Amino acid sequence: MKLQRYLLIDENKGAYFGEHSTENRLVCEWYLRNESIGIKQKGPGMYPLPEDFLTIDDSLILMPSLPKICLDNDFGFEFNPHDTGADEINCLIGLISSHRVTHVFYSSEYEDGSHPEILTFSSQNPSKKLYKKGKKMQVRYYL
Repeated sequence: MKLQRYLLIDENKGAYFGEHSTENRLVCEWYLRNESIGIKQKGPGMYPLPEDFLTIDDSLILMPSLPKICLDNDFGFEFNPHDTGADEINCLIGLISSHRVTHVFYSSEYEDGSHPEILTFSSQNPSKKLYKKGKKMQVRYYL
């Protein structure tokens, strides 16, 4: 399993996330729709992954039995059930583990694509008009 990460061509314009439901948790808000899951931080420093997630060299670790998602080299950043929600973590683990490649990019809650602040995990790659392909990230799965 791999994550294919994408960078915005214009940092002020991204794809519209689309119709969705939301779940509010302690440190983030989840955006849920068919084959896409988004995460938006609630405030500065309140994020289960580092700000440079789209560019860092690391591996993503999925642990569905806990449930937990973290980075291999930096255990300071993690999705844990208390802060981010067990059901949502399980949904994200399910999305990532059910695809050979999961696409990750920032999208927008607005139809015009402004303020792309939702870190989006999707089975579909984003538009080449808005994004350039970035680094791949290895994903490891532990039961």
